[in-house]
Amino acid sequence: QPLIVGEVYKVKFKVAKSNKSSHTCDHVGALFTVGLNATQTITNFAHVYSTVQISDTANWTEISGTFIADSAYTHIVVGNLFDDNNTNVTMVQPVALGFNAYYYFDDIDVQLAGVLYSNLCLGDSTIFTNIVDSNIIATSWNFSDPNSGLSNNAYSLNTTHLFSDTGIYLVTTINTNNMGISDTIYSLVTISNPPALNLGSDTTLCNGTTLNLGIAASNFTLLWSTGDTTTNIVINTSGAYWLTANYKGCSGSDTILVSYMTCVLPVVNISSGDTILCEKQSIDFFDLSANNPTSWQWYFDGASPSTSTLQNPTGIYYPNYGSFNVTLVACNLAGCDSVVHTSFIIELQNPPAPIITINGSLICSSPAATYAWFEQSNLTQVLSTSQCFQPTAPGSYFVIIYDSSGCNTPSASVVYTGLSNFDNNNCTIHFLNNTLQLKNDCLNEGEMQIHVFDSQGRLIFLKNIVGNNIVLPQFNNGLYYYSITTSKKTTHDKLLIQH
Repeated sequence: QPLIVGEVYKVKFKVAKSNKSSHTCDHVGALFTVGLNATQTITNFAHVYSTVQISDTANWTEISGTFIADSAYTHIVVGNLFDDNNTNVTMVQPVALGFNAYYYFDDIDVQLAGVLYSNLCLGDSTIFTNIVDSNIIATSWNFSDPNSGLSNNAYSLNTTHLFSDTGIYLVTTINTNNMGISDTIYSLVTISNPPALNLGSDTTLCNGTTLNLGIAASNFTLLWSTGDTTTNIVINTSGAYWLTANYKGCSGSDTILVSYMTCVLPVVNISSGDTILCEKQSIDFFDLSANNPTSWQWYFDGASPSTSTLQNPTGIYYPNYGSFNVTLVACNLAGCDSVVHTSFIIELQNPPAPIITINGSLICSSPAATYAWFEQSNLTQVLSTSQCFQPTAPGSYFVIIYDSSGCNTPSASVVYTGLSNFDNNNCTIHFLNNTLQLKNDCLNEGEMQIHVFDSQGRLIFLKNIVGNNIVLPQFNNGLYYYSITTSKKTTHDKLLIQH
């Protein structure tokens, strides 16, 4: 039978020199050929040969060795297959029958090496099977794989080994029989990466179309689920299609599920969380298209982001007011449809910030459509929805105004002390060295009180005072409000402290 390409073979034969031969020579060996070739060309090569000159005429000398079959060899040529420059000869007796080194051959034996192995992909444990007779009592293995650590050696009749990397490894197997005789077998094991195959993701196609499945040209041995062995196949029916590739004893595979359906073009329609909104808001959009589109391309004029490939984009922000177009292109296997909505989004400008004035005990907003008053310490309670509002306690107040479209803008906060403004040009007050100094005695009408509020409208100082000089505590830098009251009148103002 022809040898199997890639397998390791052990060759042995016996040689004896003719007692009539005048010379001995080395390089006596065996060469394997494809087909009968009795007149083999001298190429200075033999698969197995002796490196010593054999001179024994009374006993047989065994020559043996192993090699990997790189062809499906069918015949053996025995003898010396090296030219004169690569052959050493020695004259051992006078020439009787001419210059020659004549040898007898016997017991020529060719068989698979005593180790079979499988699972040659990196990441798989390679299985080694020792083909020996029943008299073997001890076996040792060396895998020439030092990076595997202690696993580089094994001591069982049959074994497995997980190689640390791809490459060619010389595996040495030593078998010892019950008579103490050892035999060494060398096996060349090639560990490869599994063939990487990718047929793509499972897919659905329209009836009447075809799909080309395949891989780039390679030296893999291929087999498709259809029975084909080519690199590419063309399909037009639903099913699960797989491809298996083998390379140097290592295999890989991939499967793709292909479905066919009747395809209809999408009919595009959209909606949004709102179409009229106030300045600088973000909204969400929704695809309402019919016939199951599978891809989407949105365009939002004037927005950020201005495009999206999501089916339902969210948080589309419009930084400026105006009217804006929205476009959606939706596609499926049958094709695409699109819609453009002109001025689909209208963003209105918020009203200008309101101005608050204090009129006696009232605080009032500049005109707007509607109002909502709040105190800074409680932003959840609407205190009034009127233009003017009379607080019931000192505090820091602000108003949110709304226009007819519902857009709104808050005001700045104002501090309300609960006291009416007293306007008297003769009562000007100066502040110096923590002391409020009254220029005249316009307020000096007996018992007076001073109230000091912080910027949030909270009372932080209260004192009865007499005279024109009022000494205050050491306050931190900041803006404060104060009021001075008598039985007849009141004045209040801001107080900026900067040390």
